[in-house]
Amino acid sequence: MDMKKITFLLIATFFIASLAQAQEDIPNNGFEEWSGGEPVDWNTLDQEIVGTEFDMVTQENENAYAGDASVRMETISQYVFPLGDILMPGFITLGEIEADPITQEGEVYGGVPYTDNPQSMSGYYKYDPAEGDSTVVGMVLYKWNGETRDTLGGAAFEIEEEATEWTEFEAMVEYSIWEAPDTMNVIASSTAIEDDTPIGSVLYLDELTFNYGPTSIIEPDFQANFRVYPESYSKRFRIELETDEMIKGTVQLFNIQGRLLKSFEHAFYHQQAFMSYEDLPAGIYIIRVVTQNGRTFTQKVEIH
Repeated sequence: MDMKKITFLLIATFFIASLAQAQEDIPNNGFEEWSGGEPVDWNTLDQEIVGTEFDMVTQENENAYAGDASVRMETISQYVFPLGDILMPGFITLGEIEADPITQEGEVYGGVPYTDNPQSMSGYYKYDPAEGDSTVVGMVLYKWNGETRDTLGGAAFEIEEEATEWTEFEAMVEYSIWEAPDTMNVIASSTAIEDDTPIGSVLYLDELTFNYGPTSIIEPDFQANFRVYPESYSKRFRIELETDEMIKGTVQLFNIQGRLLKSFEHAFYHQQAFMSYEDLPAGIYIIRVVTQNGRTFTQKVEIH
């Protein structure tokens, strides 16, 4: 019989669609707690198929990066009568999984409550890929808009080479909508290959962490066409004003006492403005844009 496998399209779709002070916002981020063969708060693809157990995700206690345990994920293949060889990846998520190895259909959805805007996700991994294999570790932020769930942003770290020792990674969060989310999901797999998936790849993960940069948006009003995004890694603010035509405006930066510190002209029409804060001390500031037709947009920001 032909080898069957879980489709990995859901993984690819998840990642494509989808100095720092560390905070442990990821449940069971060190994979210390386990129950029923799975890490607590996480879901996996482990299951029984026609009497055959598929245990791709296991607890590793011999060489954790920190604490007493890490998570081990392996891509395996087993013969199941009368279905033939079935290939399954090691797969973890904070969301829910619906997957059928027979029909090759699957979906990952949901996550855990979360209302912050991290700058990046980091952690530690080891990877022993089968020939030609690679994988991705990533996260995504959602918000319910009353009818559907919007994807606000996400981060993805691609792993393409062998790492026999614990290796640190960091994936920057890219925001398409700068709003406070209500849901967050993290996902990882021993493989990201969709076709001709090799067998035997093993991924270890430990100490997953969200990182928060030295800037933040204070009480954002989220005007429909005006956004200020802090880019902590480049120490600048990205300022966006969506317009249907070319509009010139003055970008200004004030301190909390109302003193004008910076000012420059910018033409907004699919053109973002950037303002460095590398030379500014910690404190609260106000970014204001005044357009040529007299409209004013403001946002309060804080540099920590």
